[in-house]
Amino acid sequence: MDDIMLCPSCGNKLPKESSFCPYCMTKFTPEAQIDNKPKKSSKPVKIIIAAAVVTVVAAVAVAVLFAPDKASQPNSTSPPESASQTGTTSVRENGSDALPPAVPELHDSAFGFMSGGSDDEASLFYKSSFVTASHSSLVASESAYKGAKIKFDCVVLKADGDIAFVEYGATRGFDGIYNSTSDYAAVKMSGVSAGDSLTVYGVFIGVENYVIGGKNESLPTFELFSCTDFVYYGVPSPVFSEEDISAAARRIFGDSITVKKSVRSDFSDPVTADILVDGGLYYTAVTEHGNYCIYAGENSFIMDCTSTAEKEKYVLPAVNTDNIYTYTFDNETKKFTLACLDKSFSTLWTREFKNSLDAVFDYTSDCFYVIADSNLYVLDVSTGENAVSPKYVGSRCGILKVEDGFILISDKNTDTVSKTDMSGNIIWSTSLSGDISDSYATAQTLASGYLVSFENYTALVTDEGKVAFEYSEK
Repeated sequence: MDDIMLCPSCGNKLPKESSFCPYCMTKFTPEAQIDNKPKKSSKPVKIIIAAAVVTVVAAVAVAVLFAPDKASQPNSTSPPESASQTGTTSVRENGSDALPPAVPELHDSAFGFMSGGSDDEASLFYKSSFVTASHSSLVASESAYKGAKIKFDCVVLKADGDIAFVEYGATRGFDGIYNSTSDYAAVKMSGVSAGDSLTVYGVFIGVENYVIGGKNESLPTFELFSCTDFVYYGVPSPVFSEEDISAAARRIFGDSITVKKSVRSDFSDPVTADILVDGGLYYTAVTEHGNYCIYAGENSFIMDCTSTAEKEKYVLPAVNTDNIYTYTFDNETKKFTLACLDKSFSTLWTREFKNSLDAVFDYTSDCFYVIADSNLYVLDVSTGENAVSPKYVGSRCGILKVEDGFILISDKNTDTVSKTDMSGNIIWSTSLSGDISDSYATAQTLASGYLVSFENYTALVTDEGKVAFEYSEK
């Protein structure tokens, strides 16, 4: 692979002749590259690959369209009344390269995880799943996508007060290569400058009208959840800042902790360390109960640093109490174990599920909902006992608690999405035709239905079980 080099600091793969590493932020001369072959991770890392690089010709016309008109600048753009932003905003201030994040206000449900979290109790780190959507699908299916959490890359064309006009899907990497799309959108955000290349995590609020350069433009518009500098094509970006991570860690472990970037010595197992430390999106909370690794990207989670490939151990905060949940996947015994601990980490109750390495769950302040060994369990969080009798629902790769029951997701094209009542009785099932095999699934509750997303495929299913639309990234 003559077109690839390795960073001399962290060892990640980079384009040949690079002089800067986006993973560890190290500058170097190309001659300083490492000669060793890149290491292969023992676990697959699922990332969204950016579009192929194209030329920058279209950017010239865009710059003219969005350039301020000095004669009519006060009236050249008429953005809608700004709304309050959620999450943390990491954007440039005064043109500097620094990205000073705001310290978030954390709610009772303060941390996200791999496959759980009820949308109606969502807060900063709770259910941090975002989907990708094409610009054309947002315009064509505006009402269906409203309220969806969307991730996209963009380049700022014009910043006007509390709103930024961007080229949706466009990128400019640290190598200076510009990938243009000629698709435009608006993001309710401040502190950015024209030319900034960003990865945005936002909530789609609809297609809104603006006056730009004397012309009426209808643009997909987003409320900002968080954003970060776009780094490089295919490189995962953080959803949460170090301040966010620290605040969430204090919420779980108390104030007497230290939070720092993860290093290999934080972990008991060298294989786990190799998998998690590379990429720069992992932090370690050093606590009196041990070290815990916190992921700052999408579908954030917190893992016990004593985890191994044979036994993975995670931690969650309870909702509206100081209690803590731990859950463990034991690959040797094939068991999934869920436990509730108090603030001092004393065990209050434990449940064990056999043949359940594929267990998925969701939870609220009252109950914990687990699909294990093809059965749905509804557990009383105060005792860990069954609140209703277990119900057979088949193998599932996702569960979402909704107001009147559950949305269950499978990785099969038959009966892919099902809705049940609170006892697990099937109300309806629908099949999806996309590429969903062996794929991690997430779901969002929207006014239009349920937005179900797999690695390369998204579908909206209405509350009646009808497929409103399907979108494939391939």
